[in-house]
Amino acid sequence: MLKNKKNICFFTGTRADYGLLKPIMIEINDRNELNLQIMVSGSHLSKNFGMTFKEIENDGFNINSKIKLNLKNDRKIDIANNLGNGIKLYSKELNRLKPDILVILGDRYEALGVAQAAMILNIPIAHIHGGESSEGSIDESIRHAITKMSHLHFTCAENYKQRVIQMGENPKNVYNYGAPGLDNINSLPMFSRSELENKLNISLKKKIILLSYHPATLGNKNPIEVLKNIFKAFDEIEDKTVLVSKSNADSMGLTINKYLEKCKKENKLILRDSFGQNLYLSLIKIADILVGNSSSGIIEAPSLGTPTLNIGSRQNGRLKANSIINCSEEYTDITKGLHIGLSPSFQKKVANTINPYGTPGASKKIVKKILSINTSELLIKSFNQKSNFISG
Repeated sequence: MLKNKKNICFFTGTRADYGLLKPIMIEINDRNELNLQIMVSGSHLSKNFGMTFKEIENDGFNINSKIKLNLKNDRKIDIANNLGNGIKLYSKELNRLKPDILVILGDRYEALGVAQAAMILNIPIAHIHGGESSEGSIDESIRHAITKMSHLHFTCAENYKQRVIQMGENPKNVYNYGAPGLDNINSLPMFSRSELENKLNISLKKKIILLSYHPATLGNKNPIEVLKNIFKAFDEIEDKTVLVSKSNADSMGLTINKYLEKCKKENKLILRDSFGQNLYLSLIKIADILVGNSSSGIIEAPSLGTPTLNIGSRQNGRLKANSIINCSEEYTDITKGLHIGLSPSFQKKVANTINPYGTPGASKKIVKKILSINTSELLIKSFNQKSNFISG
């Protein structure tokens, strides 16, 4: 490694944030003047969540650090303990790797832990997907907290850029390049229906319903009751295949996954710990509808021409394309939304959707900007007093 190479460290704690960071990591890896470092933690290293760090290694990346957390339980106190333990472990690894800048995406509690560690160690932070809103989960507070600890901000829409500036960040360090995860749509090989049938060893001739449901960590309704309503609504749809990606490692995530395993046979579910990025995006593309409360239904699905039935409050506050149907967690509302989303008129409407999160190309812009920045000058921040208040 050349001494003048800039060390760019990426932190990933879940299959979801890795999928969005991957195109940027590829860009970094292809640059001779940059050295890619990768820290892996959270559900990536858990058998209960599919040991998805293997996907990173299978993509040809070298993982510099694996930080294991105790994900055997999913109570709120377990998540809080993991956050505290994570800060200690992340600090040790960051001190060893000594990155010039740390890249974090989103709003997970693992990301909050590594951001706190980097802040104390005077390591500049580049934050992706800041300024957004998801009012039904603790992610909302975590995201804004990470924004205030960060020095470079890569938002995914103009509204979000303005919100970050509204929080007092220097406008010169806030950039709206769109969602980097959309680059996967152009760069990753999309599998055809027949290829997916072979890879999954199933028939995909019927209507395809793809379900991705996670805990709404600030919600009042038991997620198991919501899933019961979802499966009851699915019973109203004939000639269907239901594919399900398991939940993430939030509070109640393991509880959801145990329930999915329990009712897999009865509800004829094609259930996977993780489909992997290529398979998952390919499934979204051929699906008749994506159901649940995942951000993939908000950000990626519109660009793939697939309707989303967004259930509950988890994604409240996010910008949404006209391909997204919002509904409550009640059976009648879910059933109504399903029928609307699967109707020929709505399917036709979705084909012409404009995605508010932009178009592919963000990754190259982010890397170019990181290259041009003198990271040593980022640490001292002044509060921007000239921000305007925005809504929406």
